[in-house]
Parts: sequence; C-alpha cells; structure tokens
Amino acid sequence: MLVQQNKDADNQNQLNILRKKLESLSKQKTEMKSEREQEQEQMQLHMSRMEEKEKSLSSRIVELEQQESNLMRMVEGLRNDTAAAEDEVKAVRAEMSEKVCPLVPSSPPLCPSRPCLRSCH
Repeated sequence: MLVQQNKDADNQNQLNILRKKLESLSKQKTEMKSEREQEQEQMQLHMSRMEEKEKSLSSRIVELEQQESNLMRMVEGLRNDTAAAEDEVKAVRAEMSEKVCPLVPSSPPLCPSRPCLRSCH
C-alpha cells in the first residue's frame, strides 16, 4: 500500500511537472505566434513604404525625363537660332564687302568692321 502511495505520488509529481512544461510550451508558442505576427506586420508596413517610395521615384523619373526632353528641345532651338544668326551675319558681311564708297567709285570695298574713314561724306 505504501509502495502504491509512493508510486501515485511520483506519478502525480511527474504529471504536475509535465503540466508545467506543457503550460510553458503553450506560453512560448503563444509568444512566438505573437512575435511572428508583429514581424509580419512590420514586413507589410515596410513593403507598403517601399511601394510608395517606388511610386514616388517612378513619378519623379517621369518628371525629370519630361524636363530633359524640354531642355533638349530648347537647346535644339538655340542651336537653330545661333545658326540662323551666323548665316545672317555672313550675309551682312558679304553684302558689306561688296559695297564701295558711293562718292568715290574707285574706292576699295568698305570693311564691315569699321566705317568709311574718308572725309568725303
């Protein structure tokens, strides 16, 4: 009988130990689930932020490409304006080089870089 009581007491002790271990494991499991959920929330938040940042960067890239295109058109326009102005200068110089002093028909062509120095007019 005493042996049986000792066995029962040992079994009860082992049962209590196993219950405490089970409670501890259950608590750890709950904590791990909570940790995992928090990490998933943080990852979702991070992914959401990254998506927003990607959208913002994509939008900024489009804006910069438009600005670049506008600047390229302006540069091309300035090149065309410069070429036209150079052509006009060449034409004026050519015209000036053909002119002679109207009062002295035998005079040499007028230099476009300086006025006629003759005192005749």
